[in-house]
Amino acid sequence: SVDHFLKSVQYHPEASPGPKDAAGFFSEIKEYLTSKNIEAIDTTNLQDFKGLDGINNKVIPYNKILLIGSGPIKIGQASEFDYSGTQACKALKELGVKVVLLNSNPATIMTDPDMAYKTYIEPITKETIKKIICEEKVDAVLSTMGGQTALNICVELEEEEYLQSQGVKLLGANVDTIKKTEDRGLFAKELAGLGYQTGKRFRAKSEEEALKLAGTKVGYPLIIRRDFALGGRGSALVHNQSGFKEIFTTDLKFPITMEKSLLGWKEVELEVMVDQDKNGVIICSIENIDPCGVHTGDSITVAPAQTISDRCYQQLRDISLHVAKHMGVVAGGANVQFAVNPNNENDIVVIEMNPRVSRSSALASKATGYPIAKISALLAVGYTLPEILNDITKASPVAFEPTLDYVALKIPIFPFNKFPSSSQELGPQMRSVGEVLALGSNFNEAFLKALRSLEMGLEIPLLNQLKTTPIDIDIAYIIERLKNPRQLCLLTVLEGLRRGMTIKEIYKLTSITPWFIEQVKEIQVTEEKVSQLKASDIDRESFINLKKLGFSDKYLALLTNCSQNDILKIRFEQDIFPVYKAVDTCSGEFNALTPYFYSTYYEETETEALSKNNRSMAILGSGPNRIGQGIEFDYSCVKSCQHLKNQGIKAIMINSNPETVSTDYDSSDRLYLAALYSEDLFDIFKNENPEGIITSFSGQTGISIREHIEKSFRKNYLTFNFLGSSLETLHLTEDRKAFSDISKEVDLSHTVSREIRGYKNLVNAMIEIGLPVIIRPSFVIGGESMYIFKHHDDINHLPDTLREQLKSSSTVFQVETYLQNATEYDVDLVRDGSGNTAFTVCEHIEHAGVHSGDSGMISPPVALTRALYKKMKEISIDLAKILDVVGPVNFQFAVKDGLIYCIEANPRGSRTLPFLSKAYNISLPQIATDAMIGLTIENWDQEFTDHFCVKQSTFPFDRFVLDNIILGPKMRSTGETMGIDRDKEKAILKSYLGNYPNINTTGKILISMADRSKEVLLPYLKALHKMGYQYCATDGTYHYIKKQGLPCELIAKIEEDSGTTILEILKEENMKMVFNTPMSTGSSKSDGEHIRNSAIQYGIPCFTRPENIEAVMQAILGSHKSDLVPLALQDLH
Repeated sequence: SVDHFLKSVQYHPEASPGPKDAAGFFSEIKEYLTSKNIEAIDTTNLQDFKGLDGINNKVIPYNKILLIGSGPIKIGQASEFDYSGTQACKALKELGVKVVLLNSNPATIMTDPDMAYKTYIEPITKETIKKIICEEKVDAVLSTMGGQTALNICVELEEEEYLQSQGVKLLGANVDTIKKTEDRGLFAKELAGLGYQTGKRFRAKSEEEALKLAGTKVGYPLIIRRDFALGGRGSALVHNQSGFKEIFTTDLKFPITMEKSLLGWKEVELEVMVDQDKNGVIICSIENIDPCGVHTGDSITVAPAQTISDRCYQQLRDISLHVAKHMGVVAGGANVQFAVNPNNENDIVVIEMNPRVSRSSALASKATGYPIAKISALLAVGYTLPEILNDITKASPVAFEPTLDYVALKIPIFPFNKFPSSSQELGPQMRSVGEVLALGSNFNEAFLKALRSLEMGLEIPLLNQLKTTPIDIDIAYIIERLKNPRQLCLLTVLEGLRRGMTIKEIYKLTSITPWFIEQVKEIQVTEEKVSQLKASDIDRESFINLKKLGFSDKYLALLTNCSQNDILKIRFEQDIFPVYKAVDTCSGEFNALTPYFYSTYYEETETEALSKNNRSMAILGSGPNRIGQGIEFDYSCVKSCQHLKNQGIKAIMINSNPETVSTDYDSSDRLYLAALYSEDLFDIFKNENPEGIITSFSGQTGISIREHIEKSFRKNYLTFNFLGSSLETLHLTEDRKAFSDISKEVDLSHTVSREIRGYKNLVNAMIEIGLPVIIRPSFVIGGESMYIFKHHDDINHLPDTLREQLKSSSTVFQVETYLQNATEYDVDLVRDGSGNTAFTVCEHIEHAGVHSGDSGMISPPVALTRALYKKMKEISIDLAKILDVVGPVNFQFAVKDGLIYCIEANPRGSRTLPFLSKAYNISLPQIATDAMIGLTIENWDQEFTDHFCVKQSTFPFDRFVLDNIILGPKMRSTGETMGIDRDKEKAILKSYLGNYPNINTTGKILISMADRSKEVLLPYLKALHKMGYQYCATDGTYHYIKKQGLPCELIAKIEEDSGTTILEILKEENMKMVFNTPMSTGSSKSDGEHIRNSAIQYGIPCFTRPENIEAVMQAILGSHKSDLVPLALQDLH
């Protein structure tokens, strides 16, 4: 044990991150340390460093540890916690600790059975945890890897003194630390005691007190924040009193903290690691490019911080370590967020601190190569920083602070195209669903790489490429975007500069630090110069300088009025290709033994092709998380990587997503953090020359990229071997008409369909086919641009995006009969080259018409007869043979009146592969990998097991409250939960509890249903009443329920002045659920929208489809929470 923080001293004049007095300082500090009998480690003699005490000799006082995950992917808590949890599991297992894992999310690597001693995919509730602790006899609980979910539930357990009563220790962060950092009032008090500013903030316990304080003490504009909140949930920027009153109509839970707004200040955060001996290091600094007022998860960020002085950085560093130590962080990571006055760097406000592995921790880990979660897990069980060896260098302890000789830049991605009615203005409440990370040798290289990585067509950085912006952009629109923060602020800055705006004008509108605007100005000036040239006139040195700035081939082609292939030809002729540099944590001071690379056009390369001495194959990741393409695809990528490694084949992973397990440096033999863009991939493939390339687990990204590379590059330059189904197969399934024609060759029923272009043809097709119809384009994912028309009036209310597409004759749509009340099924099949198959099927809970990514699913199916099951399997195998599928394929079927219809086919890995792999203890991605690399697989059929697995979707409606929450053909979910049980109803209930932990505790249910739903659901309402549930309802439903002899409270409609209102009833503490099936037209329709949106705002589960409501009520009636028994995967299979 030591008495002071361990300090590592390094001198880097190129970045000035430390002391400026050079050699004299180093000799003095070494002499000082020696005189105090403190060992000074000379970094020039560390090749045999094994840790001061030796990590392998440490005695771990814990035999079995419960690790709590974060649950379903949601805004503010996404796949970074799968990365963190996976790292922690690996680290603890290597120490011989038995890890008991709890997480309700089946799409994660951490819930694979081989990751832990026992794996529980169960609801993360106090009851579940208590039962697991009793069953498994765990010694400790690790709370810091599961985000806000794990922290909050551990606080509840500690407050009940349950852990103490069981002799179970809480690791990572104690409850006192959690409360002092998560309770904003306590946090401010503690910081004031240390002499640090936390801003002008006051606590309010009621609406009246809040209004009074806002006007007399805080002042406008102000920010409202809630305690123990996730991703800024419930936070709001309030400009005046009327804006304050609007906030009271939302789910505002008191007490709240009100802070004087720091709009326009710089926001910087530091990642901290502290051990039990109070050694502390800073992993990196991260600077937000958007100023204070935009949630850090929604801001473009850069590491290391670019615009603060060394003196300011040292202040932030000292404060971070002091605060972490004072708050009681004694074993793990934390992050501290600051606001810095741009006019006076000594004016520093501490915004908040997270005493756990966070979203920023994953970003910092990928930006630096420093495995924060792994080290945090080791610190939690008693290691100290000097005892742990740096994985990347194998020559230094992790007590050395990382240094970066590159720029890391993150850009978030938003789902505004899925929620067109919601405001796109950014604020203190997070709304991004994913992010990309790019590394470059300078800011602009990283920035333009990151834009390419978004997969939004921004390889040419034009604002009108965004689906949510108008085609014709004028200066007024740009000024409005600059004044009111929107996504991709720097892209808007670039558009402003192109139109003659000055740096000063833009700074005045945005408060973005001028240095960042100056970097973007360099891009704009370079554009102007290059546009005056022909590509053939650019000399080699100038061409290389353009590539150093990050300009893509396509960007240069546009500026020089030639084709992308022309630019590539010049690069070949002049040998202009990127080099690949290692991410090593130490700016090259030691050799990096971990192969984690990024591209740049500076200096020499630091890697040679794996294929020179080994078989190697490349796997494309799925890019940034977004609705329609999320963590499920990353899961399959990682499993494929692992399988190739086990087969003795070197696995090369390429991805741009910093949140995921696939971009963990030990998930593959070689990792490239790169844009999944044709040019970047072409350069990597040229460098590596892999034996094969797998795109089947990359979602729509892989299909699009493969087609572009095969068509544009293959015939002219190099031949790449893409594995799996052919491009022809992909086209046959993506083109809806072509697939419809092929499906007629098998024993299928068919709906009436027409292929159309334009508005007039749509109207004619609707009349000819007859309503209802569904309209779908080809080559999309996540149900993009899919719509159902049930009434003739719907044609008069077309969404703007569809209206624009119909104006163009280039977009082809398939219009076909919509199968109302049909049961939908997802079939996932793997086929090898010899025709052997593995077959699985899931049954949707909602009827056909809800996107498969949003629908609840159950497997094995419960409504499918054995005969229809057999026929569906035969049809699937026949279709796969006709299509010549090699590898994975997903078929979607609908069954109505005993007839089977095929809705669509996707010859790639689907989002249900992780769920099915957990359900049947079989790795479908690994089987698919075998098929694609030419191995023969065994025929396998899931058959009908003795247990049921149910998947439910998680939605971000609470962040987009103005949008209609009715489910349809356009996917809008961000994540999923899973319930497993031998009893069907219990499995269903567990799946719902993963999203709504209190759904089956008795209380009030607000009901407002269409007439067609009432009779079906009546028996369940009677049974729930006997269990103690109470009902309140709007006029029509109220009279129906009363007529059936059930007590019910009448709720006033929107326009009525008397009676209890919807908002008043939803504020009641015992309000548990809302059942609201939508009306078609009239005032009842607007009442329904008001009820649904209000329920979401107040955080109350709202169910809108009769079949979904029926499933919920069946599950509650068929089981009770006390009867639910957690089941470990290892005991089930």
